[in-house]
Amino acid sequence: MIPVHVPLARPAIAAFRRADHVGITVTSLAEALRFWVDVLGFRHVVKTHYENSEFLEQVVGVDGADVTLAMVEGPDGSLVELLEYHAPSERQMMKPRSCDVGSVHLAYMVDNLDSLLAKVEAAGWLRLGAPQTVSGGARDGLRIVYVRGQDGVTLEFLQAPIQANGHAAAWPNSLGA
Repeated sequence: MIPVHVPLARPAIAAFRRADHVGITVTSLAEALRFWVDVLGFRHVVKTHYENSEFLEQVVGVDGADVTLAMVEGPDGSLVELLEYHAPSERQMMKPRSCDVGSVHLAYMVDNLDSLLAKVEAAGWLRLGAPQTVSGGARDGLRIVYVRGQDGVTLEFLQAPIQANGHAAAWPNSLGA
């Protein structure tokens, strides 16, 4: 794996201030909350039900939409919106592979990959392969693993190299920069 570092130029007129949240549609909001709160340690912030309305249909682009959502907050302040649609009835379950166009994953830097992986697997999520360690380059020592839940949601966990004190290095992101 050869890392490519492309400098990001800021546009003259910035359209974005920051990322706000990531939304994930789930089969069961109760099960999703158990995983995100009890297993991953996120904080449950709010739960709201939105009955079908023209407003909701226009926002999500789905006729007949009726949804309950819960917002959870990660230890770093990141927000994940979990959505359980009650209508329309002809919803589909998508379980794309990582290589399939439209597949999405969320990546989190973690302190102890092995401990977290044990918790995640005990909760019924499956790892997609054995944890791998980058060898050489700017990301030398970075450990990586993908896991997938019953709804087809894929998460990536990354652990910075372990330092002499036994703790993961304090990398701000997976580029180690």
